[in-house]
Amino acid sequence: MSDIPKPSRVERRQLAARKRILETAQKLFFIESSYEDTTISDIAHRADVSVGAMYSQFKKKSDILSELVDVYISRMIVELTNSIDTNKSGSEQLVATTGLFSRLFFDNGAVLQLLGQLGRKNLLDASQLSMLMDSANTIINVFGSIMKRGVEDQTLIPSEDPYKNAIVFFHGLEGILSLESNDSQTRHYLSGGYSLSDKIESFVQLHIIK
Repeated sequence: MSDIPKPSRVERRQLAARKRILETAQKLFFIESSYEDTTISDIAHRADVSVGAMYSQFKKKSDILSELVDVYISRMIVELTNSIDTNKSGSEQLVATTGLFSRLFFDNGAVLQLLGQLGRKNLLDASQLSMLMDSANTIINVFGSIMKRGVEDQTLIPSEDPYKNAIVFFHGLEGILSLESNDSQTRHYLSGGYSLSDKIESFVQLHIIK
């Protein structure tokens, strides 16, 4: 087995600079300022890299956002996938996974809201839209496998195509969470309040055989 070559000193510097750029952009986009108000020069200055070095890593500001979003969504998908307990019934899996997805949605709320805003303004390019569609389909497939399990063990409402049912479920849940994400009820939900969690529970119960 051949040894994997170690990165050169130049490559290590480039990787370190890329990490600083992404960490700085995350702070400026979502905490200290906003995506619209942050410039490439702002990020370069705060990350202690030249503007030229910035452009060697990212061609435009939206490329930085794409990489941040990819990290957020990849983490979300891994957590959802790893959370599935195959020893539980379909209905139990649906309740648990819906709760986890809701928490992850709000943990990443600033990112998702920004994507929604850019999408409505037609500011996302084809590769970004494709990435989002692929990510949504992956999450839908997670719910689809749960729906299939629930139909088989007769704990979820029967469906001729569990995966089509998962598409409807996913977009319905996303709609509830999106409407609430800018609402004061979000704070109640995150602090253990009942308004939003009750709404989600009622939505999930529509799919469970009583």
